[in-house]
Amino acid sequence: MNQKTFVLTLSTVVILTAFFAAVYGKKYQPQERILPELGKLEGFSLTDSHNRAFMPENMEDKVWVANFMFSECEGFCPAMTNQMKEYTREFAENDQFNLVSISVDPKNDSPDDLAKYAENQKIEGDKWHFLTGDEKSIKETLEKSFKVGFPNNPNEHVNYIILVDKKQVVRGYYSLSDAKALKQLPSDISVLLNN
Repeated sequence: MNQKTFVLTLSTVVILTAFFAAVYGKKYQPQERILPELGKLEGFSLTDSHNRAFMPENMEDKVWVANFMFSECEGFCPAMTNQMKEYTREFAENDQFNLVSISVDPKNDSPDDLAKYAENQKIEGDKWHFLTGDEKSIKETLEKSFKVGFPNNPNEHVNYIILVDKKQVVRGYYSLSDAKALKQLPSDISVLLNN
């Protein structure tokens, strides 16, 4: 093959590749992930670590993740808190993203206890809400809104991070023991923030 034929063949391949990429490229783009709607949160009222009332309406037009913990937990709570910290760093510049941690040991976690917990964990700012309340309110919140059980023993609480959209609809459950799900969560948060 002489040089002229080679250049002509190469040019033809480049032009055809560009043509097919322009015409068919969008057709084969990966589709944006569609997250399931797993239930709208029911109304609840708890108390945050600043002793203020907290209701789902406080999070209107915000995407947020929720988890369950207690301040004296030595099980997987520290790992859960560290995972949540990752999301605070990743979405630090986005005011539409918040976090909520609900105590499953309301008898021992007063607002002051949760404030100390946040301080000890070096959690600052107003985007992460630590909530407590009376046992009946916490139990109803977990069971009716988040569709998880209230533990008889705080050490037996679920290890989910739950994703909630701007309309207060649960969009996903991500287990702390599922590395693939935890890796997917930031992408799912972004999908909801961009809608």
